[in-house]
Amino acid sequence: MSIVTKENLKAENISRRVISLIEKFDSEAQSKKKHSLKIKLNGHYTGCNVFVSNSFLYNEKLKSDFVLKAEELLNREVKIGTMHVYVGRKLC
Repeated sequence: MSIVTKENLKAENISRRVISLIEKFDSEAQSKKKHSLKIKLNGHYTGCNVFVSNSFLYNEKLKSDFVLKAEELLNREVKIGTMHVYVGRKLC
């Protein structure tokens, strides 16, 4: 059994896991032209922002690969809107 600490809760937060996954997928996150994706969970704003490059936003194959990996990691429905990543119901 693990002890509940601030670090453990932060590591298990869905927003944090989505942000780290986007950073992994987006190889050009440090480029000058950035867009902000706000992470929303079940319609409630969490206050987390992640910056991704244009190459991620406009690359449909990369986005579909990201969605498949995120759904596998989180066991939840994941959709990317124009400015948000939506994390929905648990998958069966």
